[in-house]
Amino acid sequence: MQKKLIAAAVAGALATPLAIADVAVSGSVRGAVKYDGTEWTMGNSGSRLRFKASSDLGNGQSAYVNYEFGVDSGLGSIQTGKTSRLAYVGMKGDWGSLSLGAQWSTMFNVVGTYIDPSNVYGGLGYWGNGSGPYRMANSVAVSTNVGGFSLSVDAQMPSGGDDIDIATVGTNISVGGV
Repeated sequence: MQKKLIAAAVAGALATPLAIADVAVSGSVRGAVKYDGTEWTMGNSGSRLRFKASSDLGNGQSAYVNYEFGVDSGLGSIQTGKTSRLAYVGMKGDWGSLSLGAQWSTMFNVVGTYIDPSNVYGGLGYWGNGSGPYRMANSVAVSTNVGGFSLSVDAQMPSGGDDIDIATVGTNISVGGV
């Protein structure tokens, strides 16, 4: 219950400043024409529509929101469920960042693009089940950077429960601009 109250308070605090922020709209249409040997059909390959906004809160602090969802360019419809891609709110400043929602995981941000950039080999799934997810729904993430040392932590909670399903911790160290 306490987690839900904290999440509601953070979401409410972020919603007001973002109401006056500039919103950027972007996306991509990734259509395809498929032939299976007997018929031609329209296909879709990850088309999406994205809304991003941020607002300066003063004193080096800012709030941000990102909502991205899949669009089926062959059918002209919006995809729902786990194909909804990214949807999160957050705050950032000199101290680091805090975000809540469906977002890229620490695993993806720290090592994902180096290990399997196109997710071809299947070792890291976009919506993982404990083996190292790229995207995490119902999650909270915190990151900070001090003197070239970064630390990121995230946790994913089930939509109806109070337990943590998955938690990941990652770090990067930058030495002399390397």
